[in-house]
Amino acid sequence: MSVAGRSLRNSWLHLVLVPGCLVGIFAAAACGQSLEFEPGLTTSGSAGAPILLAQNGASTSVQNAITGNGMTDAERISRLQRAIEADRAALDAIQAQLTNPESEYNRAEAEFKSLDARVDAQRRMIQQLIDDGQPESADGQQTELDRLQGQRTAAKERFDLAIQARKTVLEKQTTLRQQLQQEMDVLGRLTGTAEPATTPAAASPGEAPPAPAEAPVASPANGAAVPAAPAVSGEPAPANGNGNGNGNGNGNGNGNRPLSKELQKATEDAEAKEAAAQSAAEAVQSISQRMEVLQRDITLERQLLESTRRMADMAEQTRGGLMEEYTAVVLRDPESPEVAELQTRIAEARQRFRDARAETRDHSARLDELQSRFSALQAEQIAILRDADQKRVDADAARDRVAELRNPFTTRNLLQWLIDYAPRLLLILCAMVVAMWVSRIAERRIVEAMVQRGGVAKRHERENRARTIVSVFQNAANVAIVSGGILMILDTVGAPITALMGGAAVFGLAVAFGAQSLIKDYFYGFMILLEQQYTINDVVRIGGISGLVERITLRMTVVRDGEGCAHFIPHGTITTTTNMTYGWSRAVFDIQVAYKEDTDRVVEVIKEIGRDMRRDALYASDILEDLTMQGVDGLADSGVTIKFFIKTVPLSQWTIRREMLRRIKKEFDRRGIEIPFPHRTVYFRSETGQDLTEPLNQPQPRIRSA
Repeated sequence: MSVAGRSLRNSWLHLVLVPGCLVGIFAAAACGQSLEFEPGLTTSGSAGAPILLAQNGASTSVQNAITGNGMTDAERISRLQRAIEADRAALDAIQAQLTNPESEYNRAEAEFKSLDARVDAQRRMIQQLIDDGQPESADGQQTELDRLQGQRTAAKERFDLAIQARKTVLEKQTTLRQQLQQEMDVLGRLTGTAEPATTPAAASPGEAPPAPAEAPVASPANGAAVPAAPAVSGEPAPANGNGNGNGNGNGNGNGNRPLSKELQKATEDAEAKEAAAQSAAEAVQSISQRMEVLQRDITLERQLLESTRRMADMAEQTRGGLMEEYTAVVLRDPESPEVAELQTRIAEARQRFRDARAETRDHSARLDELQSRFSALQAEQIAILRDADQKRVDADAARDRVAELRNPFTTRNLLQWLIDYAPRLLLILCAMVVAMWVSRIAERRIVEAMVQRGGVAKRHERENRARTIVSVFQNAANVAIVSGGILMILDTVGAPITALMGGAAVFGLAVAFGAQSLIKDYFYGFMILLEQQYTINDVVRIGGISGLVERITLRMTVVRDGEGCAHFIPHGTITTTTNMTYGWSRAVFDIQVAYKEDTDRVVEVIKEIGRDMRRDALYASDILEDLTMQGVDGLADSGVTIKFFIKTVPLSQWTIRREMLRRIKKEFDRRGIEIPFPHRTVYFRSETGQDLTEPLNQPQPRIRSA
């Protein structure tokens, strides 16, 4: 670049930068703030210089955002409309530049092609002269070739610069379209005319973006109302007033208990604040995306500015070189035809320089505008971030409040729970106690009714049978009352009893498959009770175990033997049961007398003893019939067995037997009837078989049974 060109450029830079910096410094000082720089952004000066954010109105916007004085919707709408108009104008200018046949790119391309063809033709001509043996003429043409090559090199640099600028312009066109779409979306949300967001297809370089519908916005100056900002797209639907999102007005999930008014109000407030926080977060994301696109636009604009400056420098260098060449040609031959050609080229270079300077000024103005918009977006972002943080804090506080109200273990909720549910729970518990008390009374009444009802069985038999049946059904009633009370309590406190009952059904099915022996015990127990095989206080023999029946349930029978041991017998293991007190009992006697006694006399004595015993008032109620004599039942080694039995009421056969044996012993002793004991008779004989002595009765020692 020539000295004049560099001087002119530096003067222009000083004229542009110095006043702007001074204005920014004074504005920052007036606001009481230090200057802020944004890395990566440069002014219309060198590429490495940072942007002064505190310039003109930008510093005021930042100050407003920091102090909380944000813009109104009317100001945002007005700013967005201006930005949209500027972006559309820029897109139209880019489109016109891309389709202009006289653009710098087309002229640089034509010039480079022409000079490239002339250089090739000159080289072929020189080679032809050398082949024809005319080296002097070839040397003369070599000077012309050197001059053409210099022009070609300059044209190549110009064309390379134009290609780079065109690529930047195409990229800027795409960025502008994206930026315009974002601005139109924000404007639509502010004016209430937003449509579902759709990603527009990428337009070709020769295709302009569709113009958005202009929303009529009244100026605040004339007093007309400004449209209110609508909800951001994606904002949750309004609360349905129940706080649980199921639309049934309850908060416990069972659909039968409404929320308290305070909790319902807190839930609605939390949902509203959560929606506001979500909307603010989306606004932060939206403005961040806009700033990212605007940053990219500023970078591209800076590249275009640098390209136009290089074009201006290149045009100035070309003009300087042509001026030197023009001076040399005029001094050598003023009438040379090259003079007119050089004058034309000098005029073209001067025009290119002027065009480049004009484009530089346009790009500088555009860059200043973009930087101002970026600063305003930064200020708006600060305000939106503060608003989003505050709304998030409010939403968290509202959510914590709802959680506190829903927490059942806080002191307030515990007291409220007692106030709401304690009376009902107390009523249920009282109902359970009353039901169990009524069941006890009903048990006694049933026993009395069954005892008083006529029948062949004795009173105590009917009483035992009634107590057996009632005890089983009493257990069933207790289980039903407790289970029903627990289910009512769970339903009162809000537990899902339907799910619990379903789980109980599944559990019962699993038990039915996995505990078949248990089911077998219950089934056999039901059959035992139904058939009345034995009752409580019956004496039974079950599988080698004999004893008194103390308790009967559906699953097992408790038998206590003579030694006081209690045996728990599952009903599923019972195959044979012997009831020794079923209906009536029998005391069986086997009495032995000596062989010398008259059996008929002994039988009469025993019958007389039986008649006396039945006449005895102490035992008359236990004996059902007179003594039944069966007679001589056997001839044993030491005596004659006489068998008889007495029919008694159940459980009295052992008492009657003991008393009868006592009376028989006393009467036999009084009448001299001998009760035999084991003895042996020895006979002595000679060798001829003659009996030598009378038989000797040798008493044998008594054998006591264990």
